[in-house]
Amino acid sequence: MQKDFVSRRQKPLRITAVLRFFGRNSYEVYLTHMFVVILLVNAFKVLKLSGDWTWALYISVLFVSGILGDLVARYFSNLLNSFIRQRFTNQSVIIVEDLQTRERKGIETEKKILLVINRTSCGT
Repeated sequence: MQKDFVSRRQKPLRITAVLRFFGRNSYEVYLTHMFVVILLVNAFKVLKLSGDWTWALYISVLFVSGILGDLVARYFSNLLNSFIRQRFTNQSVIIVEDLQTRERKGIETEKKILLVINRTSCGT
């Protein structure tokens, strides 16, 4: 089943779209939801709404937090993630040889050697 889903032979259910949305943006929603909570709770107090409106406050917090999380993901996190991946995927980490191979070649060393080579900009 996992192979079918990954290969797009099986489409996700529409009913799970909201869960997938919040799952995709969960970190950004987590980071920004308290701003929304504080703002809407203050609005709740200023409007002097009764406790009967708590459900509306809860739904509003979820909705606005989701939108704010999506905006942060779209215009900050994803762009920064893309930049970082492009910048650092041009580097290769090469383990030159292990200790036994180096000793067979007559090179004495006590540690494995690790070289980081930047193929495009040589560290600039």
